[in-house]
Amino acid sequence: MEIRYVPREEIDRPRYDGCVHYAHNGNLYGYSWLLDTIAKEWGALVEDDYQSVMPLFPTKNWLGQVVVRQPQIIKQSGPYSVNVLSPARVNAFMEAIPRQFKKVTLQLNEQVRTPPTGKWKTRPLTNYALLLMDGHEQLQEQYESDLYRRLQRSVDQRLTTIGSVKPENIAEMYIAHGTEKDRKLLSHEYLRIMYNVLHRGQGFATAVVQADSPGELLSVGFFVYGQRRLLKLLQVTSPAGEAAGAGAFMYDMLIRTHSGRPLLLDFNTDREEAL
Repeated sequence: MEIRYVPREEIDRPRYDGCVHYAHNGNLYGYSWLLDTIAKEWGALVEDDYQSVMPLFPTKNWLGQVVVRQPQIIKQSGPYSVNVLSPARVNAFMEAIPRQFKKVTLQLNEQVRTPPTGKWKTRPLTNYALLLMDGHEQLQEQYESDLYRRLQRSVDQRLTTIGSVKPENIAEMYIAHGTEKDRKLLSHEYLRIMYNVLHRGQGFATAVVQADSPGELLSVGFFVYGQRRLLKLLQVTSPAGEAAGAGAFMYDMLIRTHSGRPLLLDFNTDREEAL
């Protein structure tokens, strides 16, 4: 097994993206078009003839040292592989990171079950997902009591969903009601990702409004299909929407319309392992 570092401009894009697409743990955050969209500089560790790849994000810190720091939007990265991600393969990738990178911080994808050993410091993080194979009523039985209460509020408010929401509207909601300190910067990155996804026919936007007041967006979301998942890229609810149970209503409608399918609804929160 040979692992080498390849700068972005030298990567064989079809083979790289093919590896991410067919990898057991492939996800949105591995594709080269997304990395081009949000990362100023990136390269990848490549195993043999693109059997496994691992994107890296070199940048300079305030001391002028070259470090690897994962962009904030990318919540799962690490190695992608058509082979089994055994502890030996994961460790081989981590050891292959060029020594010129003085510090490396990565948030690994959920298939990296065994953290790297040696010099690496790790801590577990948690993501949430729901298998949608069962029917809607069966899935509703798994809801917590607080979710039921919020759904009841949504019924009283006569909420409905609409699909004619533009990415700009979602970005504006994120700027107005998001929790990130630098959400104005991130909103531009999200906007580019959403338009790329729509161009590829791989996702959709949705919004929750009151039937009597369809002009006011109470909750907005953007979701991406891929690798047998429905991934939440971005979801924001206004204070008025929180009071009306709009966020709970949106997720219940997603579950209703996708239930009975071999899909995993990925809430895309925090990651399972981080370095």
